[in-house]
Amino acid sequence: MQRTLSRHTIQAITLHGVILVLAGISNLHAIITYPTALTVGDGISQDWGSSSFSSMPSGYIAGKQPTFTSSNIAAAASAVLSTNIDPIASTSAGSIGNGSQPGPFGYATGGDAQFVLTPRNASSNGTHALLMAIDTTGIIDDLRLSYDLEAIVADSSRRGAGIVTQYRIGQTGGWTTLNDSYFISKSAPPPVGTVEHFSIALPAEVLNQSEVQLRWVGYYEPVTGLYTAIGIDNISVAVPEPATYALLLAGIATITVVFRKSRKVASSKPPA
Repeated sequence: MQRTLSRHTIQAITLHGVILVLAGISNLHAIITYPTALTVGDGISQDWGSSSFSSMPSGYIAGKQPTFTSSNIAAAASAVLSTNIDPIASTSAGSIGNGSQPGPFGYATGGDAQFVLTPRNASSNGTHALLMAIDTTGIIDDLRLSYDLEAIVADSSRRGAGIVTQYRIGQTGGWTTLNDSYFISKSAPPPVGTVEHFSIALPAEVLNQSEVQLRWVGYYEPVTGLYTAIGIDNISVAVPEPATYALLLAGIATITVVFRKSRKVASSKPPA
C-alpha cells in the first residue's frame, strides 16, 4: 500500500535538509587551514622581525581549539586545533597582560618582535598555539629544533603558565611531546625579559618526510590572578652548520699531520 506524503511533511523534510546543509557549511568554516611546509634545506629561521604584526608568515599559523581550556600539561598536549586565528598586533606589554584581549599577539618592543601566548582559563577564549610545518625531504641525519621562550609579562599576582612543544608527521594523528619543561610559576616568577633557550635533537622519524608539523601550545596554572604572557622567538630548524663539519675535518687533518710527523721522527732515529 502506497502512502502519499503530505505537503507539510515534505516541507518539514526540505527544511531539515536545508538546516543540515547550512550546518555542514558552518562546519567547513571551522576546519583549520594548515600552512604549506617550509623546505628545511640548509635551515629555516624565524625571528618575527622588528614590528608588531597581525598576520602569520609563510609556513606558520596561529591555531585555536574553541571552548577548551588547558590547565595542565596533559590538557595542552591533547589540544585539537580546529580553527585559525590571527595574532593581535601590540606594542604594549600592559595591554597583553591586563586580560582584555585573549591573544595570541604579534608583539614588538625595542625593535624586536615575538609571537606571544597568554594561556587563560576562560573557555570562550579557547586554547591557542603556534604551529609550523616543515619539509625534511632529503635530510637523513641530524636535525635540530631551536627556539627561545621569554617571560613577557610575569609576576606573583598572575596565574603561572607553561609551553608544551610537540611534533607529528603529516596533518593528522596524535602529537608527540618534545619538551614540556618550560613553566612560569606564580609563586616564583622570573624577572620580565628572562629568556630560556632550547635546542632539541629531532627524532629520526621526522627525517626525509614531505611534511612534519611542530607546535607550541600554552597552558595556565589553575589559580587566581591575571595572565602570564610568554614570547616564542628565534625559531630555527637546521642540520649541523657547514662550519661544524669544517672544524671537524680540520681537527682530523691536524691529527693526521701530527701522526705522520711522529712516524717520520720515529723512523729517522738511528737504531739503538
